[in-house]
Amino acid sequence: VTVKIASQPTDNTWIEKEAKILTQFKDAKSGSSLFAIKKTVPEILDTFLISGVGGKRFLVTVTRHRAGLVSVADVIKAYPDGLDPIDAGWIGRRIIAQTLAASMVGVTHCAILPDHVLVDPITRDPYHIGWTHSLLDSKNGSGRITHVIDRYKEYYPPEVFDKKPPSHCTDLYMAGKNLIKLFGGDTKTNVLPKS
Repeated sequence: VTVKIASQPTDNTWIEKEAKILTQFKDAKSGSSLFAIKKTVPEILDTFLISGVGGKRFLVTVTRHRAGLVSVADVIKAYPDGLDPIDAGWIGRRIIAQTLAASMVGVTHCAILPDHVLVDPITRDPYHIGWTHSLLDSKNGSGRITHVIDRYKEYYPPEVFDKKPPSHCTDLYMAGKNLIKLFGGDTKTNVLPKS
């Protein structure tokens, strides 16, 4: 299993939001829109509160561990000049497809970043983690991305910095940045290698 514990009580709301979204995916029935991405997200097994020093309470989630997956960040590190274009395209297409599947049910991930996208090295199927900043019912235009991970600042689209509501386009923009890196391109200039 994988255990995630809030680092401080104020983070409980983030962990709770992720648990709610993962529960929605887990409970999806065959034939539903959610069922399409059920296998590409962590399976939540439990969530509970633990007590700490001074009576502080921390939310904990337990998910089923998927062995053998590699983060896109590690792939980029191992292949700084890019993957074979066939592999990069295959992985990128599936990242985009899963991002669209989530948006069809009103979920915006808001952090499709190299650390949050894991890949099966054999099937090349992506697996999305890091749902703490996601938004439910994002189709109604409510909510904002309130946390930007500095080392991936160029992965966030302009509307995030303009404090506008995220949408499926936000996730697609981020997915595209992953694809640029998998091809060995530059995410600051959005330029792909010539060969």
